[in-house]
Amino acid sequence: MRLTPQPGVPADRSLKLPWERGEGFWRRYLGGTWLRRFVLLGVLVTSAWLAARAQLQREKTRVTRQRQHELSVAIEGFRLEVGRCPRGLGEVLHPPGERAAFLSALPNDAWDRPWHFLCPAPDRLLGYEITSAGPSGDFWRPDNIDGTL
Repeated sequence: MRLTPQPGVPADRSLKLPWERGEGFWRRYLGGTWLRRFVLLGVLVTSAWLAARAQLQREKTRVTRQRQHELSVAIEGFRLEVGRCPRGLGEVLHPPGERAAFLSALPNDAWDRPWHFLCPAPDRLLGYEITSAGPSGDFWRPDNIDGTL
Protein backbone atom coordinates (compact mmCIF):
# COMPACT_ATOMS: atom_id res chain seq x y z
CA MET A 1 0.00 0.00 0.00
CA ARG A 2 1.35 3.28 -1.06
CA LEU A 3 0.59 6.56 0.75
CA THR A 4 -0.39 9.49 -1.34
CA PRO A 5 -0.02 12.98 0.02
CA GLN A 6 -3.17 14.68 1.02
CA PRO A 7 -3.95 18.06 -0.45
CA GLY A 8 -2.61 20.96 1.67
CA VAL A 9 -0.15 18.76 3.58
CA PRO A 10 3.53 18.98 2.63
CA ALA A 11 5.07 15.86 1.19
CA ASP A 12 7.94 15.96 3.69
CA ARG A 13 6.27 15.17 6.98
CA SER A 14 9.43 14.48 8.94
CA LEU A 15 9.60 15.86 12.44
CA LYS A 16 12.38 18.40 13.05
CA LEU A 17 13.54 19.41 16.49
CA PRO A 18 14.32 23.11 17.21
CA TRP A 19 18.08 22.65 17.00
CA GLU A 20 17.75 20.86 13.67
CA ARG A 21 15.91 23.63 11.84
CA GLY A 22 19.05 25.04 10.26
CA GLU A 23 19.08 28.35 12.11
CA GLY A 24 21.66 28.41 14.83
CA PHE A 25 21.88 30.55 17.93
CA TRP A 26 24.17 33.14 16.37
CA ARG A 27 22.19 33.35 13.16
CA ARG A 28 18.92 33.74 15.04
CA TYR A 29 20.07 36.47 17.46
CA LEU A 30 22.73 38.26 15.45
CA GLY A 31 21.13 37.84 12.09
CA GLY A 32 18.14 39.72 10.92
CA THR A 33 17.79 43.41 10.51
CA TRP A 34 20.50 45.99 11.00
CA LEU A 35 18.38 47.58 13.69
CA ARG A 36 18.47 44.40 15.77
CA ARG A 37 22.26 44.22 15.42
CA PHE A 38 22.64 47.89 16.31
CA VAL A 39 20.44 47.58 19.41
CA LEU A 40 22.31 44.47 20.59
CA LEU A 41 25.65 46.21 20.10
CA GLY A 42 24.37 49.25 21.99
CA VAL A 43 23.25 47.09 24.93
CA LEU A 44 26.61 45.33 25.08
CA VAL A 45 28.64 48.56 24.91
CA THR A 46 26.46 50.27 27.52
CA SER A 47 26.70 47.37 29.96
CA ALA A 48 30.50 47.21 29.55
CA TRP A 49 30.77 50.99 30.12
CA LEU A 50 28.61 50.81 33.27
CA ALA A 51 30.67 47.93 34.66
CA ALA A 52 33.93 49.81 34.04
CA ARG A 53 32.54 52.97 35.62
CA ALA A 54 31.40 51.08 38.74
CA GLN A 55 34.85 49.49 39.04
CA LEU A 56 36.49 52.92 38.79
CA GLN A 57 34.25 54.29 41.57
CA ARG A 58 35.11 51.32 43.81
CA GLU A 59 38.81 51.89 43.18
CA LYS A 60 38.57 55.60 43.94
CA THR A 61 36.68 54.84 47.17
CA ARG A 62 39.41 52.39 48.18
CA VAL A 63 42.16 54.95 47.47
CA THR A 64 40.25 57.60 49.46
CA ARG A 65 39.94 55.28 52.46
CA GLN A 66 43.66 54.51 52.24
CA ARG A 67 44.50 58.23 52.25
CA GLN A 68 42.12 58.76 55.18
CA HIS A 69 44.04 56.12 57.09
CA GLU A 70 47.36 57.88 56.32
CA LEU A 71 45.90 61.15 57.62
CA SER A 72 44.60 59.38 60.73
CA VAL A 73 48.04 57.97 61.51
CA ALA A 74 49.58 61.45 61.11
CA ILE A 75 46.90 63.08 63.30
CA GLU A 76 47.34 60.46 66.01
CA GLY A 77 51.11 61.07 65.94
CA PHE A 78 50.51 64.81 66.26
CA ARG A 79 48.14 64.29 69.20
CA LEU A 80 50.60 62.01 70.99
CA GLU A 81 53.57 64.31 70.51
CA VAL A 82 51.95 67.74 70.92
CA GLY A 83 49.18 66.71 73.32
CA ARG A 84 46.23 68.32 71.53
CA CYS A 85 44.26 68.20 68.31
CA PRO A 86 45.71 69.99 65.31
CA ARG A 87 43.82 73.19 64.46
CA GLY A 88 43.79 72.16 60.80
CA LEU A 89 45.39 69.65 58.49
CA GLY A 90 48.09 72.20 57.62
CA GLU A 91 49.32 72.01 61.21
CA VAL A 92 50.10 68.31 60.68
CA LEU A 93 52.48 69.39 57.89
CA HIS A 94 54.01 72.22 59.93
CA PRO A 95 53.74 71.36 63.63
CA PRO A 96 54.55 73.99 66.26
CA GLY A 97 58.09 74.29 67.56
CA GLU A 98 60.99 72.33 66.11
CA ARG A 99 59.05 69.13 65.55
CA ALA A 100 59.33 67.17 62.32
CA ALA A 101 56.37 67.08 59.95
CA PHE A 102 54.04 64.12 60.28
CA LEU A 103 53.29 64.12 56.54
CA SER A 104 55.48 65.08 53.59
CA ALA A 105 52.50 66.50 51.67
CA LEU A 106 48.80 66.83 52.35
CA PRO A 107 46.96 64.32 50.14
CA ASN A 108 43.60 65.12 48.57
CA ASP A 109 40.93 62.47 48.15
CA ALA A 110 40.84 60.34 44.99
CA TRP A 111 38.66 62.93 43.24
CA ASP A 112 41.35 65.58 43.95
CA ARG A 113 39.22 67.50 46.44
CA PRO A 114 40.24 68.73 49.90
CA TRP A 115 39.15 67.04 53.11
CA HIS A 116 36.71 68.28 55.73
CA PHE A 117 38.46 68.03 59.11
CA LEU A 118 36.99 68.50 62.61
CA CYS A 119 38.92 67.97 65.81
CA PRO A 120 37.41 67.31 68.27
CA ALA A 121 34.45 65.76 66.51
CA PRO A 122 31.04 67.05 67.63
CA ASP A 123 29.84 63.66 68.81
CA ARG A 124 33.12 62.53 70.45
CA LEU A 125 35.11 64.63 72.88
CA LEU A 126 38.47 62.97 72.17
CA GLY A 127 37.88 61.94 68.56
CA TYR A 128 38.19 63.67 65.22
CA GLU A 129 36.49 63.49 61.86
CA ILE A 130 38.01 63.38 58.37
CA THR A 131 35.41 63.41 55.60
CA SER A 132 35.64 63.30 51.83
CA ALA A 133 32.79 64.70 49.75
CA GLY A 134 32.84 61.50 47.71
CA PRO A 135 32.05 61.13 44.01
CA SER A 136 29.49 63.94 43.94
CA GLY A 137 31.79 66.54 45.50
CA ASP A 138 28.89 67.77 47.63
CA PHE A 139 28.80 67.26 51.40
CA TRP A 140 25.00 67.49 51.37
CA ARG A 141 24.63 64.27 49.37
CA PRO A 142 24.74 60.89 51.11
CA ASP A 143 27.82 59.59 49.23
CA ASN A 144 30.37 61.08 51.65
CA ILE A 145 33.24 58.89 52.82
CA ASP A 146 33.55 59.35 56.57
CA GLY A 147 36.49 58.62 58.78
CA THR A 148 35.64 59.27 62.42
CA LEU A 149 37.92 58.15 65.22
